[in-house]
Amino acid sequence: MNENNCNNIKLNNLVFIDIIEYLLYDQPFKRILDVSLLNKFTFKNVQQIITNKQQSIRFFPQIETLLLFINQNHYKTVDSLQQYNCVGEYGLKLIQYKEIENLYTQFFKKNNFVHDDNNSNVKMLETQSQYLKRYFGDNLKHITFTNRVDIGVIELVSQYGDFYKFNKLLIEFSSPYTLFKYQESLLRKYSQDHLNILCPKSIYIDSEGDGKEINSKEVQAILNCKSIKKIKYINNQTPSTFFKDSIFSTTTTTTTTTTTTTTTTTTTTTTTTTTTTSSVESLHLRLPNFQREINKETNIQFIKKLLNNNDCESLSKSLIYERRYELIVQLLIKSHISTSKLKELIIMAPLRNECIIKIDSTCFLEPLLGNTTLTTLGLSFIILRKNLITRFDRKGYSRIPISDIIQSSITLSPLINLPTITTLHCELYSLFTFLQHCKENSNIKHLVISSIFYSSKRISGSNPFSDNEILFLSDFLKHNKSLQYLEIKLEKVKEKWNLSDNNNNNNNNNNNNNNNNNNNNNNNNQFDKILKFFKNGNIKTLLTDMHNHLNI
Repeated sequence: MNENNCNNIKLNNLVFIDIIEYLLYDQPFKRILDVSLLNKFTFKNVQQIITNKQQSIRFFPQIETLLLFINQNHYKTVDSLQQYNCVGEYGLKLIQYKEIENLYTQFFKKNNFVHDDNNSNVKMLETQSQYLKRYFGDNLKHITFTNRVDIGVIELVSQYGDFYKFNKLLIEFSSPYTLFKYQESLLRKYSQDHLNILCPKSIYIDSEGDGKEINSKEVQAILNCKSIKKIKYINNQTPSTFFKDSIFSTTTTTTTTTTTTTTTTTTTTTTTTTTTTSSVESLHLRLPNFQREINKETNIQFIKKLLNNNDCESLSKSLIYERRYELIVQLLIKSHISTSKLKELIIMAPLRNECIIKIDSTCFLEPLLGNTTLTTLGLSFIILRKNLITRFDRKGYSRIPISDIIQSSITLSPLINLPTITTLHCELYSLFTFLQHCKENSNIKHLVISSIFYSSKRISGSNPFSDNEILFLSDFLKHNKSLQYLEIKLEKVKEKWNLSDNNNNNNNNNNNNNNNNNNNNNNNNQFDKILKFFKNGNIKTLLTDMHNHLNI
């Protein structure tokens, strides 16, 4: 087939219908409009998709933008709009908003939504509701906000019943004491009664500054909300009791009921029911900071149970530090992670608390053995280091030498017996141990660098990575047969590389020479980009930024 024939290939309408949603997926409105204007047939199809299939193409406009699309004069009062032709040629509008029953949109911008005492938020919400009901008509049954919304909105929307729904609720404990108590009281007052009405799918727990401790009782009711699929701690410490309860709530509980009836004959009926307490499928948790938790009596009792220690007087910060491995393992065992129905579990390191893991310790992953549902596991809390004695007898930590990588990968060896896990998260300087594990475990298809451990005590040269480390990475890329994606997913750096082309080359040796040469060139370019990224000195700047952010 010559080049001219290739350029003249056209898609018929039936084929175009099948791919049009892919063209519109996660695109801005201007791009969607451009596609719709190809011809009348396309316009009608895009009109139907953008009106009735918002979720399938991830089209979630801001509420202010949507109102402007409907009517440029929407900011005027509802009464004054009587004199305007608000809808114009409705049939020619791309979004047929009068036909929408379930609208997916984004809540007000954060700087427009503030905590105050003069009810300005209530007035704003009421005004927007008037506009929406006026324009959309009686067909509109629900409005679902797809972006993160502060949990304070519960107080505003409770009067609307189930008209408003929220995909993502943010619980943000800020520095001011009054706001901190305000959020706590909202959780206490509304979580039981209204979370199920709002139907949030995700809960995000965050704080400004050094990450305030949250009373586990205040967030416990979250686990009782059946709509919640994801709970994520961000810059905040996870209480040990919530850590355990959140995982345990996803385990299966088997109840057996036996009924015996005695008449002329004896009949025995046995009924077995298997249930889970919560519907959570994804958890992003930090390992608890046990040293700080012993300041509270309720936490002391829980820690004593983990350590089988009944002597309250003997619990000290030094003892907690010495037995921190045992605490972590017992916490995972008590959580019954092996029988959990979670699909994603991301475990992050505690804030302001180093967690240096011995290179030959498999104990942290053994409690997972037997799990059959996990597909994604975050292990950035496993920060693999080698202890060094530095000047002035101060202890420091260095990265594990490449010569010891095979030995250090023993830490991850239990994962080989968990075939459902295909995605792993690690921290930056443990990357090479995880790559070695990917060589040994062909189930791992996706490796994500999702955190950085950085300390002024870390011993290293002037370059972020040594020549031996870069050489190891290069050799891995050349001979990799199973890992498909390598990704960096940090606050300020996001990169994702597709390694599957190399896998295809390794498995397909029957292609003609020209195709092989082209593919090899593409792979070389891809691998050069990866190697160049890890050699780049800008990573040192990133480390400094993350050091300040994590307060380690």
